[in-house]
Amino acid sequence: MPVIRIYMRKKRAIIFYAFSILLLAGFFKIALAQKLEANPVVLGVLLSDLDQRGSEERDWFLKIAEKLSVQLVIKDALTSQGLQIAQAEELINQGIKLLLINPCNPDQARRIVENAHKKGVIV
Repeated sequence: MPVIRIYMRKKRAIIFYAFSILLLAGFFKIALAQKLEANPVVLGVLLSDLDQRGSEERDWFLKIAEKLSVQLVIKDALTSQGLQIAQAEELINQGIKLLLINPCNPDQARRIVENAHKKGVIV
């Protein structure tokens, strides 16, 4: 009989600890969600042109952002490298954390990347 009591105590303890871990994990998930709502992660996307491919990329980025619960700011440069540089500076100054670039001119993209890195933005 004492063996059965010990087994039942261990079983109850295991169930209690498993439930506690699940409960704590739930609280951490809720706390993280509230933190993200208070300080949302903002990602920037610079597209050279919203042609058919650009539209498909935009839709894909929006789906991913929704799944990750992040804010996404998408800019269309209309194939103008000057406009794309200005848009990049605007996004960087808004405090984005990550910048994705589909450059109008790959040589000019270096300037955007260097500026972003100086401000701590991942490109």
